[in-house]
Amino acid sequence: MKSLHLVLKGTTSPVNVFIVPKSDHLAFNKNFSDKQLKGHTIKYNNSNIIVVSDNEESLEQWQNSITASINWST
Repeated sequence: MKSLHLVLKGTTSPVNVFIVPKSDHLAFNKNFSDKQLKGHTIKYNNSNIIVVSDNEESLEQWQNSITASINWST
């Protein structure tokens, strides 16, 4: 499976963004976290965007920025 992994400079740490095609054999939780990291999945028609950062980073800011910046083509 092909996917895209971006590492962006966050305020408190690097922010990892994964763009993964939708697939029947992959399942994602909308939100997830542990003691060090947290993440959020943004679902689109043909893909999922997963944003992962440390617990200090504002995921909401990144979600809004990513959602406003992506234009899907057909």
